[in-house]
Order: sequence, then structure tokens, then C-alpha cells
Amino acid sequence: MHTLRSNCFRLISRAWPERVTERREERDGFVDIIMIHGVHDSSMLHHGLPPTSSASLESFRANLESLARVREVIRLSEAVAILEQGNRPKRRYAVLTFDDSLACTSRVAISEVLRVGISATVFVSTEILDTGEPYWWLRLDHAWRHAKVEHARISGPQGETVVIQRGDHASLGRAKKILRAMRADHRDCEVRSVEQTYGAHLSDPATEYPYAEALTWAEVRGLAAVGIEIGSHTVTHPNLELLARDEVLRELGESKARIERELCMPCPSFCYPYGKYSPEMPDLVREAGYKCATSTISPGRNLAGQNPFLLRRYSITSEPYKLGYELSGFPRMLRSCGGRS
Repeated sequence: MHTLRSNCFRLISRAWPERVTERREERDGFVDIIMIHGVHDSSMLHHGLPPTSSASLESFRANLESLARVREVIRLSEAVAILEQGNRPKRRYAVLTFDDSLACTSRVAISEVLRVGISATVFVSTEILDTGEPYWWLRLDHAWRHAKVEHARISGPQGETVVIQRGDHASLGRAKKILRAMRADHRDCEVRSVEQTYGAHLSDPATEYPYAEALTWAEVRGLAAVGIEIGSHTVTHPNLELLARDEVLRELGESKARIERELCMPCPSFCYPYGKYSPEMPDLVREAGYKCATSTISPGRNLAGQNPFLLRRYSITSEPYKLGYELSGFPRMLRSCGGRS
């Protein structure tokens, strides 16, 4: 069934006349920004499946093929300059972006990006690069997979309790949703409690869970050297909505300064962690010296006049050729037909 779906996606992405489903304002051109979190190869599967936000190398290759075939892939800074000109883009552009400072970006994905002759932007959280410590949600994944007891529990900021059941993806998802809404000190305490209850702690990602390995500064400099743009994903990857103004400014300013010091080049772009931002956040990002910012929770294409600090993105999924299918506009037509029925 999976192969059949992939073949259907590939056929539609290649055969469907995209202009049939383009809206009038899109027909002169637009910018599609594509988001991906991680890419795993077969060697990583020996340590447990990566999260659903990761794409297999084979799937990534197929989706990359679709992207390069139907879009002119440019840098994020180039896309922002085009959108800010005030005229409609004259072509169908795309930008490829990676979040979360994962080592697999450099070690698995970027060679494929360069192979097809395009570039990308990689958003990094500077503290993760400094410490090499895995993100909390990857620690939680590891503890859940290697649990020695049936369940653990977390307590939310409003006193709510979630029981995480071993083998139950839904309960793990509910726990992550609550944890994302916590300040870092409370959240980290809860994650440590789960690790202790489950009797599983991710101490060495390289041998225990390679997907959770973080990029190093040397790898980031290597990416920049081959033309990959490096953007900021803050210092500590917090939920910015939960921080005071001075804390937000510190996350914005210190990450930008550190990246520029390490790379000896400007860091013009920013990505909101978890896609969370308050109404005043775009202005704070602008004040911090960035030229643009993008989210993770507002899918769609970008037209001329789009606020450069509220750029929208699509996501590369784990299904081969699904991206080409989405960009073709065919699923938009199906949704439209469904809405009329």
C-alpha cells in the first residue's frame, strides 16, 4: 500500500498541470518555503525508529527530486529580496530549510541537496552546538522506547497529569504537547523524572540514538563553506511565548552574534522554535537585526508583499514524492471539491 501511494504521488506530481489549480494571484509566481527537521539513513534504524518528523533517506531523495523538478530552488535571502521588491515574482521559486541543529543534516541530507545542484538554509540553536546535549523531546523518545516499566507520568503547568504508556504513541504525543507549553526549568525537571521512572537515560547519542546527535560548530562551518545559509533558531530553543521581553531579546541577539562570530558572515534569518510567537515577536526579531523569520505552523506559499518576519512553510513528509503531490495543487482541488459537496 505504501508503494502504491508513493507511485500515485509521483504520477500526479509529474502529470498534473499545476496552473489548473493556481489561484489568480499566484499565476505570475510565488515562493514556496520547504521545512524539514531530519533525515535518517538505514544505519540509524538499528537504534530505534526516529520520530515521525524525520524522513528516510530514500523518501528525502524522492521528495528532493520532485522539488528540483517543479521549482527554481534559491536561497532564503534571495527569496526575501524578491518578495520585498513589491512586484509579483515572475517564477515559481522554492527555498529548502532545515530546523533543529541535527547532525544528520550535515552527515546525511546536505550531500543529496548538493547532488541535485541546489542550496538550503539550516537553522541552528547555538547552545545545542556548544553542549552537544540532545533536545528534550529526543531524550523523551529514547526513554519511552527503552522503558523498563509500563508507564510514567508528567504534570503540566496547570496541574494536569498525562500518563505516558509504553508503546502508546498517542500518550507520548499528548505529553510532548504539554511539555512544549512549559518553561524550560519545569519541563526539564519533568523529562528527567520520566527518564528516572522508565530507567532509561540518553547519555551517548552517537551509540544509543544517532538521530539525536547535534551538529558541531566545525560541521556548521563546513556547511557555510559549501554555500549553505545558516540562520538562528535561538540559543536554547525555548517557547518564546513563555519568555519575558528581555529573555526573548537575549535569545535573539546572543544566537545571532554567536553565529556571526563563528562564521565571520551575517546571520540574516530566524526561525521561531515550535512555530510559537506572540503578536509583537516579529517586531522584536526585526529590532534584533534579522531580515526575515519563518514559522513551522502556518503552511502555505509566499506572495509579493508577504511580511518577511511571518514567512510560511510547507513540510517535507516521510512519504516519497508527497511533496511534489502537495505542490502540484491537486490536493487543493480535492479539498475544494469536498467543501462544495
